[in-house]
Amino acid sequence: MSAAPTPIDQKKTDNSNESGNTTENDWGSFGIAVITNFIIALVIGLIGANFIFFSTLPPKELATFFPGAGANFYSPVPAPVSVQSGGVFQCPSKRKGIKMPGMNLNAMKSLGIGTMGGWPYNLHTDNVNPGFSLESFKNWFSETIAGSYGSNRSYLTKWISLFSPQGGKNMLSNNAFQILVVAPLTLFLGGHGVVLLAGFFSTLFSAFTANSWGWQWSIIGFFLAYTWFSAFGVAFMQYLQFMATLLFVPAFSNMTALKRILACNSSILGWLFGALVISSASTTLDSTVSTTMMVVYLILALKAIFF
Repeated sequence: MSAAPTPIDQKKTDNSNESGNTTENDWGSFGIAVITNFIIALVIGLIGANFIFFSTLPPKELATFFPGAGANFYSPVPAPVSVQSGGVFQCPSKRKGIKMPGMNLNAMKSLGIGTMGGWPYNLHTDNVNPGFSLESFKNWFSETIAGSYGSNRSYLTKWISLFSPQGGKNMLSNNAFQILVVAPLTLFLGGHGVVLLAGFFSTLFSAFTANSWGWQWSIIGFFLAYTWFSAFGVAFMQYLQFMATLLFVPAFSNMTALKRILACNSSILGWLFGALVISSASTTLDSTVSTTMMVVYLILALKAIFF
C-alpha cells in the first residue's frame, strides 16, 4: 500500500499543474510529434517550392500555365515545341541565381495545361449576328467562360509576379518569405472562398458583358437557371484547378526544377522543423530538457545569422 503524499509533494504537484509544465518526460509522445513535425515541414516546403517555381518563370512561360485576359482562347491549339526554358531563382545556400531546367511542354499539354481552342472555346464562331439563335447562344457561352477564366488568371498572374526575382532586385522574392508566408497564405485564402467567390462573380460579369447578346442571354438564363448553373459550375472548376495547379502541376511539368528549389531551401526547412520540435518539446518534456533544447536552438540560429 503506497504512502499518502505529503503536503509538500502535493504542493509541488499543484504548482506543476497550475503552470502547465509536465513533471515527467513523455518520450513516446515527443517521438510522434517529431515525425508529425517533419511531415508538416515537408508539406510546407513543397507548397513553397511550387509557388517559387511559378514566381521564377518569365512572363511568357507563366502565361503558358495561366493564359489570361487578352489571350486568344478561340484559336486552335498550336503544336508545341518539346522543351521550353525554365526560370531563374536565387538559391540561399549558393548565394547566386540558379537556372532552372526546361519544361516538357508536350507533357504539359497532355495534362491540359495552357491549352486554348478546346471545349467550350471551340463552340465560338466568327461573324455570327447577335440575336436569338443557337450560334449566338454558343458564342455567348464560350465568351462567358473565356472572360471569367481570363480575368481570374490575370489576377493570379499579377499576384505571383509580385514575387518574381526581377534580376535579384525584388525584396519580395525572398525564398523564406515565399515559403513560410506567401505560399501558405495564397493556398489558404484561395482554398477558403476567395477563388470560389471570384469565379462566381466574374462568370456573372462576363455573362452580362459578352459581345454575343450578353445581357439578353443572361437574363433569360436567370429564369431558365443556366446562368446560375454556369456561374456555380465555373466557380467550382476554377477552385479545383487552382488547388491542383499550386499543389501538383509543377511536379508533373518539371520535377527536376522542383527538386532543385527544395534542395536550395533545405536550410530554411531545417530551421522550421527545429522550431516545431522545440514547440513540441515544451508540451511533452519537462522544463529542463525543453529549455535546454530552446537555448541550443537559439545559439545555433544566432551563429547562422551573424557568423
